Amino acid sequence: MLGTIVRIIACLPPFLQGNIPESLIDALYHHPVCRKNTSVELQSVVDKESSGVPDKMSRDQFNSLFESFRQKYISWERYFKLFMSKIADGVSFSHRWVEETRSELENSIELRCIFRYMDDSDSESCYDFLLKLLNTAEKYCSAESFGNREECLNSTVDWITERKRWIVDSPRHYSYECLQNVLDAMHDVAKQELGFLYVNNPPKLICEIAGDRLKVDGGFADVQLRIANERNRQTGDNVIIRIVDDETGIYETLQAESSPLRRVKSGEDIYCTERIKIKQEIKSFDIHVNISYEYRGEDGKGLSDTWTGGLPVFCVEAQEVGFEKLENPYSEYTETAAVNNRDMVFGRNELLNDIVTLLKGSKNNPLKRKALLLYGQKRTGKSTVLLHLEDDIRSDIPDAIIVKIGDLSSVPTGKGRFEAFFYSNVF
Repeated sequence: MLGTIVRIIACLPPFLQGNIPESLIDALYHHPVCRKNTSVELQSVVDKESSGVPDKMSRDQFNSLFESFRQKYISWERYFKLFMSKIADGVSFSHRWVEETRSELENSIELRCIFRYMDDSDSESCYDFLLKLLNTAEKYCSAESFGNREECLNSTVDWITERKRWIVDSPRHYSYECLQNVLDAMHDVAKQELGFLYVNNPPKLICEIAGDRLKVDGGFADVQLRIANERNRQTGDNVIIRIVDDETGIYETLQAESSPLRRVKSGEDIYCTERIKIKQEIKSFDIHVNISYEYRGEDGKGLSDTWTGGLPVFCVEAQEVGFEKLENPYSEYTETAAVNNRDMVFGRNELLNDIVTLLKGSKNNPLKRKALLLYGQKRTGKSTVLLHLEDDIRSDIPDAIIVKIGDLSSVPTGKGRFEAFFYSNVF
């Protein structure tokens, strides 16, 4: 390595003018003398290998060159330590803090220089890993859903914990001396933000009976319950659902044990069925439901809560449940496609009036609109509108000439065949 340094110096005399090359910096930096803030040991090596130093470079010139690099490296190191200290003292998961910190990390010349000549493991920790944390913090600031924000914070805490363990097991100079303080600060802030997130967004469970009628068969009924959690809420863990016996004796539950533990995530719902025995002949009553669940509070501590409520039901016997067949009043128009009875046309008068108005134009410029396109999905009423449009046009524009071309889907295709059809039917 030392012979390489001497050869680099011999080949690059312009560096004596203050322009230090990357190759020389790299070679000098990896020599331990740089870390000792002195050029004495390096100079003693040069003395021993004086044959490798050209005559035109004196010892004073070499000392000057080395000292110039050492001073620059010291200034880069000082800037880096101040930067890391500033991060540790001012961590805040806000858009402004993340953008300012990331901008300085990526664009500062001093930081770019020192990262370039750090040990690879140090550089990966102090630059790549720190940038990864800042990008995750930016995602947290931009996330709208509870789940995405929680994931960003939990990932940050897990990554930092793993990185701190790596630093202790395989210590590197700058990671051990500077990065640990930054990681401690970011870890504390992430845990704090996570606590605020949990406190401000506890689960909010809603329970209702699926369907509007309860089918009773031989005095027994299966009650299907729907339990939902509002969006942007914590997950409700260890959810236990139980129908409580009615105190007035209208019904009793048949399930000896509570339902199994469940989870209700943010914006999701679950269903469960509980069987009851109805003991009184009554059509309408309330079913009392008890739902207990757990969630996280500040500092991740486990909390629990209970939802209770009475859900109204209307009972029908199994044989009463059936369907009534309804006749479709529009079935007779299936073949003709268009509804020719104006009394059976609903919600199209405004459209018809608008078309006629556009065709009429103004008094000074009648028929200003020369082409209109009516389009829509199949069986939405296009043919019906065209059918009744003719009557409306004749009523509002007595001198209008209406030409019916017919169904173009049946027009023969091929060269000249469409033109022949058009002229024969129109003219």
